Amino acid sequence: MFIDPCRIGEIRRKLGITQRELAKLAGVSQSFIAKLESGRIDPTYSKYKQVLDALAKLSFKKDVKIGDIMVKNIIHADVNETVKEVAEKLLKYAISQVPVFDGNKLVGIVTESTILNGVSGGIKMSEVKVSKIMEAPPPILPEDTPLIVAVQLLKFYPIILVSERGEIVGLISKADIIGFMRETL
Repeated sequence: MFIDPCRIGEIRRKLGITQRELAKLAGVSQSFIAKLESGRIDPTYSKYKQVLDALAKLSFKKDVKIGDIMVKNIIHADVNETVKEVAEKLLKYAISQVPVFDGNKLVGIVTESTILNGVSGGIKMSEVKVSKIMEAPPPILPEDTPLIVAVQLLKFYPIILVSERGEIVGLISKADIIGFMRETL
């Protein structure tokens, strides 16, 4: 993620910390932060990354829960839809994956990769039901789960579904996390 070094001061103030506190968290000097914020220094990549990493950690410690940033309008597939119908949904909504439901029960997930693997394996998209190629369902977490937990899980899953009192009410993808970070940082 690239952030203009001159925006570091704005972000730091938004997070409510001083230059000295940011410097300590990032492992750099306070004068480095001051020069960075004023544009009087061209930082090395490693030092700049240390500052960005410190800011990212701070933004996730602000008690953000996955329910705060989840997408509530879940585009999904039904087990009886064809692979072609699901592929058309992915294109129409510009998304990379959909959870698959059998009625109200989550039974799997279909991603762009799932479809590509099926097609390269010889399936006919208009004839095969999505239930024949779907993968295991993604995790479901309560809406009050800290965002940092979702960040860690999204390293292994394309999406996470969000529940409230046992009912699925939203989802979070890597793109949602990146969008949140862009707005926060």
